[in-house]
Amino acid sequence: MLLKLVSRVVVRGGVIDAWEPADEYKGDFARSYMYMVTSYEDLATKWTGNSVNQLDNNTYPVFEQWTIDLFLKWCAQDPVSQKEIDRNNAIYKIQGNRNPYIDYPLLAEYVWGKLMSVPFTYDGNVSIPYLSSPASGSSIDFGKVVFQQTDTASILIKASNLSDDLSVSITGTDAANFSVNSFTISKTEAEAGFKLIVNYNAQSVGLQTAQLTLSGGGITSISVNLKATSSNDFQALTASSITNSGFNANWTVSAGATGYTLNVFSLISEGATQSKTLISEEFLNGLPSNWTATGYTDNLTSGNMRLASGSSAGKISTPALDLSTSGTVLTVRARQYNADAGAQLTATINNLPLTVWTTAVTNQDFTFNIPQTAGTSVISLSAASNSRVYVDYVKVETQGSVKSAVSAAGYPMFVGNTLTYSVTNLNPDSTYYYTIQPEGNSSALSNQIQVHTALLSDVTENQSNPIKWSVSGNVLVLNNIPINAKLTICDMLGKQIQSLTVYTSSTSIQLPKQGLYLLHIQQKQSDDIYKIFI
Repeated sequence: MLLKLVSRVVVRGGVIDAWEPADEYKGDFARSYMYMVTSYEDLATKWTGNSVNQLDNNTYPVFEQWTIDLFLKWCAQDPVSQKEIDRNNAIYKIQGNRNPYIDYPLLAEYVWGKLMSVPFTYDGNVSIPYLSSPASGSSIDFGKVVFQQTDTASILIKASNLSDDLSVSITGTDAANFSVNSFTISKTEAEAGFKLIVNYNAQSVGLQTAQLTLSGGGITSISVNLKATSSNDFQALTASSITNSGFNANWTVSAGATGYTLNVFSLISEGATQSKTLISEEFLNGLPSNWTATGYTDNLTSGNMRLASGSSAGKISTPALDLSTSGTVLTVRARQYNADAGAQLTATINNLPLTVWTTAVTNQDFTFNIPQTAGTSVISLSAASNSRVYVDYVKVETQGSVKSAVSAAGYPMFVGNTLTYSVTNLNPDSTYYYTIQPEGNSSALSNQIQVHTALLSDVTENQSNPIKWSVSGNVLVLNNIPINAKLTICDMLGKQIQSLTVYTSSTSIQLPKQGLYLLHIQQKQSDDIYKIFI
């Protein structure tokens, strides 16, 4: 197979260390390499040279994972062209063989990508039994769960053409700590899409693991890894029974404690300010999930986000930020891409221009004093096509008020040897915090829990399933959420901040700033609205 190699050299410090195809040939190269490893997989162990950096020198998948990710990305960025089709047809006339990744471009996803669990057919019609979700070998990690507490998660079960019902089993060292809401999923439920609820009961301290297996119905059995970490570290828990004048403070057991001292307090501004970092990002693990990207961007050079390609512009944007105070400074470290001399980097706020910086061969730190803005704001950095830029670091600093703790009347208070206490006589629609200090042992002070008392005429809550919430900084922690509920958060002007569907009873949501929000919870049985103040 003959290829016209059109490449660009990557130069760092005067040393050539990598070659990259031109944008219009990236898909061509990816599909060619995919063809070679598919046709000659049995010879993979004999391939030597520079190829060892991108091959695992074994049978399927042959490529290293980073190579798979890169080639799938190139295939998407540079779809099959007429030139490739013509070349494929010409080769077929001579050799009698074709590159299937040109004839069926989506085949790459079936072999290495997101469609690996779905059988491939020419016309897209599948008649054999198969399970498209979950993927075999996938995992559910409950994270850290307090000792003697429970948590839940869910798995989407989606199948086609089953011959019978599916069976669910849990095995492994710690199988007794995990359970499900059903050990049999009917053929009808599985083919329509079924949410399997998985429960974890923290009855042992430490890492707990098990395997959930789905079998029957004519499918090949698949396993899902279950993992949770139970901790007996002493900590304050989310408040419950929140009213307009109080709440129940809760905490875990502290071994050897003879009782507990509860402190309930407010944080009062002293009028002074101090530097506060809103963002400090080095892109060591690519673009953070709460950032967004448009156009061409990549993280192929570790610790850098590349903006733009030879034919496409590129832009990255921060999450929503509170820039309502003065003295906010944006710092960006950046350099030009290879030979794109003087490539310009444009900074905007809410799509309005801030400044334009001219980059050079080596990294430079650029700064800009951001004007005070009302509400939340998004900062974007962009580069034009053929004027590519590496962004190495982004930092946003502002001024925050200095606050001191002022205890509520009667606190701190020794509340005895109990794990819950009813706090009363508080003001409505006010933010409070609480901490717990075990007495009689050497345990340290607990973490800090934020609670906001209800309005005197607050929105009526669903009393049969009350939502519990707490706040840490700008992170809203929700508990007792109905499984599969849709959550929508709006500010008091009705602007939607975030919308998501939750598959567990607990979730955490990053909010842009402190203030009053409306939380809309929708499910089949009810439709509730809560006022949340952070």
